[in-house]
Amino acid sequence: MNKMKSHAVFIRSLMLFALGTFQAMLILFGVAMIMEHVIWPGVLVLLWLEASLVGFGMLLMHCIPVVTLEEDGIRVKKFVKTHFHPWNDVERAGYQWTRGAHATKYKDLVLVLRNTGKMIHLPPLSEEVRLFVESHYGPLDFDRTEEKRET
Repeated sequence: MNKMKSHAVFIRSLMLFALGTFQAMLILFGVAMIMEHVIWPGVLVLLWLEASLVGFGMLLMHCIPVVTLEEDGIRVKKFVKTHFHPWNDVERAGYQWTRGAHATKYKDLVLVLRNTGKMIHLPPLSEEVRLFVESHYGPLDFDRTEEKRET
């Protein structure tokens, strides 16, 4: 079975590593508080930092989905929930501009799902991804990147 995963797997792994490192620092901070007998002044700070860390991690995991293109459909994993969409659920496919960080734009391959109108964005990837989508979906329906680009 031929599968293609987006680069989000690497980004999510890097995020989890950074969040785990910060978690280890919080644990060391808590141990230092116990050793110095200053537990109560720092408990609220530790709880606030811990809640912020967990909330930020969950938000990032939800905002960066892992998209896997397979022979029989598209698998989208957000946080822990995975959705599967067969290729016949794709109504339209094509390229469009997507805003990134610092108001930059990049060319996305977008798959629009039938009945829901939801869009699955595939960030700018290789020509191999486009050929994979065309071989399972058919020719692309639109290319909105040829329009005048805003600056």
